[in-house]
Amino acid sequence: MNDLFPLAEKEYIDNRRAQAILGVSRAGIHRMLAMGFIASINYGGHTVKRINYHSVVSYCDHLRRLHHIPERRPPLSAPYLRHRDCDLLPFPLADTINFQEAMRALGFIHYDGLVGRIEMGCFEAYQIVPQAKWRISRSSLQLFIEQSKHRAGPLPTFPHF
Repeated sequence: MNDLFPLAEKEYIDNRRAQAILGVSRAGIHRMLAMGFIASINYGGHTVKRINYHSVVSYCDHLRRLHHIPERRPPLSAPYLRHRDCDLLPFPLADTINFQEAMRALGFIHYDGLVGRIEMGCFEAYQIVPQAKWRISRSSLQLFIEQSKHRAGPLPTFPHF
């Protein structure tokens, strides 16, 4: 049994790493577990749960498909390799701006204006869980703004919804 444990252990990551990959708090991880979005193993008692790594990857893939965000991860050279943690979300956390920053960049006063642009697919955005705050791609928003300046016709769109 001890021989199998190290192999199985490689399939799981700790809470901190899962939080860093998904960009959520400890409470966010617990909410995602409760909603069944990711899976974990509990060794019993008061021990820390371990998060199934493949469930995190699958959930990130689901978000990408749900919000029609293209796959940008570099291909793996072998099936047993893993993508870098920062490449798992639909777009990197480093490329993410919050709702308020996006509203300021577009000159919106009302929440509905920005949500409308997201739903139209004008730029890439996703919610990590339903009812969560939108995460907006800075580079996608910048592209939308630049294209909007040079076009008098219809707004440029991304296949978001």
